[in-house]
Amino acid sequence: MFTHRFNIPRPAIESTRRAVQSARFRESLRLRETLGYIAGDRDALTDSPPALVLTGLEVDSNGAAVASLQTLATTEGRIVRALVVGLEPGDYRFTLARNEHGEILGFDFALTDLVTRPILRRALAHNFDDPADIADVLIDAPRQPVELPERPRKPAMISESVIHRAREIERQQAQEQARRNAKPLGFTFD
Repeated sequence: MFTHRFNIPRPAIESTRRAVQSARFRESLRLRETLGYIAGDRDALTDSPPALVLTGLEVDSNGAAVASLQTLATTEGRIVRALVVGLEPGDYRFTLARNEHGEILGFDFALTDLVTRPILRRALAHNFDDPADIADVLIDAPRQPVELPERPRKPAMISESVIHRAREIERQQAQEQARRNAKPLGFTFD
């Protein structure tokens, strides 16, 4: 079990405090239902096993918060435990997950942009058989752009004369609209 200290953005402080103090949230903590996932697993189409369970959350009036988290015995939980131990605090982050009604669902674990594959492999090397495969899953490979064959361009479907005529009609309509919107002042300068 470990604790995570973070700050809640100012606009979300009161709503988070209300959510933390609600009976529904306290009951979900008691039943161990506030689960955390590795980034992307919560929204995956398949049922991904959780990595963490939130066991406590305290928020003060200034937005300083302390979450008590416990890793689960799943593979994802073992990965998160190894990464929390093996990485620097700036290399990962926990994000507070909410549903559309603002209820707290748990804390999700994600790597920051600072983490590279070699750093991730070193962090996982002591606990896993093949950290390279796990590094490949957790960090997307930079994709090389695919070279598409060049196709000869089709001649333009709209000719220049049609475009010129459409611009002329738009100009005439704008002049007519301006003329209609002009209000007479009641005298002329003849």
